[in-house]
Amino acid sequence: MKKVKLNKLLFLLCALHGFLVFSQQKHIVGNIVDETNQPVLGVTVLVKGTSIGTVSDIDGNYEFNIPNDASVLKFSSLGFQTKEVVIGGKTTINVSLKEDAAQLDEIVITGFRGAEQRAIAVKREATSVVEAITPEDIGNYSDENIADALQRVPGLQVERDDSGNGGGDRVSVRGVGPQFVKVTINGRTPLSAGSEGIDQLRQFNLDVLPTEIVGGAMVYKSSEAHLIEPGLGGAVDFQTIKPLSLRYGDKNYYAVVNARGDFNNYGDNSALKPRLSGLLGFKSKDEKFGVVVSAITSSSNRAFDSYVMAYQTKSINEDTDGDGVTDVTHDNVLAPGLTRFNPVRNSVDRVGVSSTIQWKITDNFEATADVLYTQFDNRSTRNQFRLFPQLETSNVFPSADLNIVDGVLRNFDTANSSNPAARTAVLPTQYDNLQSSYMGGLNLKWEKDDWKITGDFSLSNIEFDQRLTFTQTWINVPSLSYDLTGDYAVFGYDQAAANDVANADIRDYAFLRDIMFKGDNHAVRFDVEKKVNDGLTIKAGGRYSSNSLNSRQAQVAGAGQPWSAGYLDEQTFFDTYVTGTLGSDFANGDAVGSNRWLSINDALIRKNNPDVFNRSAGSSFEGDLFDVTDGDLPLLTQNSWELDETTTSVYGQMDFKTEFIGLPVTGNFGVRAVNWAVEGRAFSTITLTDPSETLGPINYAGVPTTASSSRWDVLPSLNLNFELHEDFKLRLSAVNTVSRPDYLDLRPTNTLSYINPDSPDAGSQNGTASLSNPNLQPFSSWQFDATGEWYNHAGGAFVLSAFYKLIDDFIIDETTFGSELSDFGDISFDTEATGIDNQIFNATTPTNFTGVQLYGFEFGFRQPLSFISDSFRNFGVQANYTYVDSKFDEEINEVDNSFPGSSKHNLNSVLYYDGKVFGMRVAYNTRSSFLRNIGGGSDVRSNVTYTDGFDRLDVRANLEVTKNLQLSVSCQNLTASDRRDYINNDPSLFTQLSTPGQVYTFGARYKF
Repeated sequence: MKKVKLNKLLFLLCALHGFLVFSQQKHIVGNIVDETNQPVLGVTVLVKGTSIGTVSDIDGNYEFNIPNDASVLKFSSLGFQTKEVVIGGKTTINVSLKEDAAQLDEIVITGFRGAEQRAIAVKREATSVVEAITPEDIGNYSDENIADALQRVPGLQVERDDSGNGGGDRVSVRGVGPQFVKVTINGRTPLSAGSEGIDQLRQFNLDVLPTEIVGGAMVYKSSEAHLIEPGLGGAVDFQTIKPLSLRYGDKNYYAVVNARGDFNNYGDNSALKPRLSGLLGFKSKDEKFGVVVSAITSSSNRAFDSYVMAYQTKSINEDTDGDGVTDVTHDNVLAPGLTRFNPVRNSVDRVGVSSTIQWKITDNFEATADVLYTQFDNRSTRNQFRLFPQLETSNVFPSADLNIVDGVLRNFDTANSSNPAARTAVLPTQYDNLQSSYMGGLNLKWEKDDWKITGDFSLSNIEFDQRLTFTQTWINVPSLSYDLTGDYAVFGYDQAAANDVANADIRDYAFLRDIMFKGDNHAVRFDVEKKVNDGLTIKAGGRYSSNSLNSRQAQVAGAGQPWSAGYLDEQTFFDTYVTGTLGSDFANGDAVGSNRWLSINDALIRKNNPDVFNRSAGSSFEGDLFDVTDGDLPLLTQNSWELDETTTSVYGQMDFKTEFIGLPVTGNFGVRAVNWAVEGRAFSTITLTDPSETLGPINYAGVPTTASSSRWDVLPSLNLNFELHEDFKLRLSAVNTVSRPDYLDLRPTNTLSYINPDSPDAGSQNGTASLSNPNLQPFSSWQFDATGEWYNHAGGAFVLSAFYKLIDDFIIDETTFGSELSDFGDISFDTEATGIDNQIFNATTPTNFTGVQLYGFEFGFRQPLSFISDSFRNFGVQANYTYVDSKFDEEINEVDNSFPGSSKHNLNSVLYYDGKVFGMRVAYNTRSSFLRNIGGGSDVRSNVTYTDGFDRLDVRANLEVTKNLQLSVSCQNLTASDRRDYINNDPSLFTQLSTPGQVYTFGARYKF
């Protein structure tokens, strides 16, 4: 791909020139309500005798341009009597529609169909390419979490959390992964704990956001200048519930209580757990003041089994003549490495509270204050079992017990090898992940005549703490075999021997790690909007945002622990802590080789050995990073860092309404300029080496290091919406977006090996370095989109989109030779080492490497089926298919050249029945296999890893017992779909299996 070399402003100005031909028109606005004064969405508003029209939005509002000579507006909607209004000299026309008794049975304003209608209305009236999700009724998402609602949106895929290590469900848009999707709440940026508070900190974990406190979401697939800059994939903005938007009927309050119980039917973790939520809203009689509070408290059990096998490249020794001596050595063979069988049993406790106050202080001035608090605690217990085939493959194997095919070790058996005995280990493990966050803000809005001025101030905070502990019990077995010819790698060994105390070796070993991650954000935003005339509105504004992040780790690992008496004696250990063996249903009984091993009471080990496990980080997590006093767990300097990130942005945007060759056109053109500045503090490890080996190495660990960088990005955007017919729209967009690098690539954590200046060989060769890169440019993308939308008179919508993304500056790790440190940004070391200035290095660092082309199309529809016959009047269907393909401009690796996280084929579909008493929704999602990580570089694993395609079926049913009482039942993941990973684009090279179960939920909802 050639880089886009046109000047960005010139490009969009030229594109805009052909469309901005303003005509003399009248701008009409208004609001549509029913007889109870509730807003009516989806009302068709037409200039009588023409095809010029629009549709009311979720709040009953509408606006559009009409010819100056238009005389009558016609309002029509299913279930209501058609109404005509004389325009005269009016520019604001509010109407009240009466119900049509003949059509009344067709009206569905809540339930599954109501949510569909609201989503269609929002999409139809949007200027850019957007999708919307809304609850079936206020405070009533039927989904277990917000990810389940998002996965029904066209072009979205949800990556499920299957680690249990503090990550979460995350969203991808059009094949572009979670690190490239911007998530906001009420237009503000929340902080994320990423994975374990360590990395992926720009990826928002959806699990922490309960559905009960969310009032809806907008998904932006293209951008506008006034929006906070989205990522390469797009943006998702969640909105909390606003009090003046609730449907109160003839009351001035609204209340609802939800009581649910859910259980995960997997393994031994299936107890029914409670979930209680409620919402209370109030508004004054003059509808100028309102308050809403929603809250949730829940406990749940979640379980899955995980089987992970790593790979190593090894030399394998073969004995061809049976004398026990190596005759042939096979080099560079892909062989199994550390293998883990991990039954994960999670206990999740959640608290969430959201509150909003709205006050229309005057007719022109409104203030809204809101606060959101969430607490998400996940305690995970695991009796992990490990095999060590990387040790066993160092043997000498008879030819009959060895099978190497095309450089891959497919089979081995140590029974007749030079060292047949093999090693296993049981690791009773406990993860405690405790997370809390809040976000609060004040929004002020002033409107008068043609002016609108908005100010917004927000604060947010996140705190994440993890305690990880485990011990190891080693058990020897007579031999080990390996078979990689089926769907999974199968290991064979004497399972009875692995459970025998006679083969045990209780080790003086414990691992304790504490992780602390804290983040604070404050942001200020100011927007001004001026309506110049009926065809032109000018917007301008700015935003300042500051993130302060603090990540620390403290750890003790190894021998020398103060164990209680008798702990290290094998028989005493077995008598005290071994509770038997795990059941044989690991991984649903799939043939994975290991399905039964010792069950160890980890809680009792920790209780009986307080001197080992009651130690904490303490002072390691207190005070200034560069002046820490170690606590019981000493600070891991190589994994501890601080980062301050600020963004300052300004924008200008024109919203226009005009005609082009006789067609009504709306759109916007704008430019957003963003200054991004980063200052980091961390530690480096510096070693002075001597190639002549005359001098010994000199090590300087925990060297305080600082780095900083700053840059501007200019991001133009153009969105056009052609009304080819009153029911058909064509949208075109061209936008420039960026995604910032991962924080781990920016933190100044470095490892440097200098040549000692006192060495006789000083100057004879380069030093080596592994460096961060504060000078990294963000990922950037030009995105082009063409979308056709047809809205039929049966309440449905058909959409076809084509998209093309030109992504530049993709980041990988790259080694450069003969570099100076100054080539990698403003990095400063506080070290006692002298004489090391101006050295030359062979340095490995994250760098902006190449570009990517990503392209595809979407086709989807939402359609009530009442047009077929009266028998189908309560049925509806939604389906969408997304195709995505991609390629890098330069080869990233020898295996694959496609964009990570992108499935070529994605299908989401929903079939629902929404009757007066009974409703049911069946949602089916499937995606094809995809590249999970590109290997090496900044990825955790060195191999190129893929995930098999999978499908998922969710079912929900509800029964209206009375007007106010609803009962419900649902099942998530009815198909019990597994996740299976493989490497190197070869499905036979299995590397991971995760086997979750179904989640069943029973609920009752009462409205007051």
